[in-house]
Amino acid sequence: MLRQCSMDMRKISVLLLALSFVLCAVYMPGQAEGAVLGTSILGTIVSENGTVFSGVQIEAVNATTSRTFTAFSGVDGNYSLPLDPGLYNVIAILPNHTANVSYAGVLVTLGQEVHLNFTMSEVLCTLTGYVTNGTHPVY
Repeated sequence: MLRQCSMDMRKISVLLLALSFVLCAVYMPGQAEGAVLGTSILGTIVSENGTVFSGVQIEAVNATTSRTFTAFSGVDGNYSLPLDPGLYNVIAILPNHTANVSYAGVLVTLGQEVHLNFTMSEVLCTLTGYVTNGTHPVY
């Protein structure tokens, strides 16, 4: 009796584990497919002096479906973005910074890893105007 119960529990555990994998694949089809098949865009984000940047948002928009995929660079400056196969426009986004390049028409095929790196530059602004004493400019 005890042995029968143990076998039933083992079967139930295996069934629940298999069901959880199926549910993950159903509810995250784009992410799961890209991750399983190795279809992705990956690269490194650095500053102009070569320092790695973490927290940079990488956005890939499928040119055919307009579906957007997003990832962030880690503390090592690297990112990996699992994708469905297709044609993508890819940008890097960080407040008060601009990327040296944006990529348009990047073809990602089944099982392919495309390497796209970005160099981020701080956006410096120029303030122009006049200082006055109420009525006249002060030099």
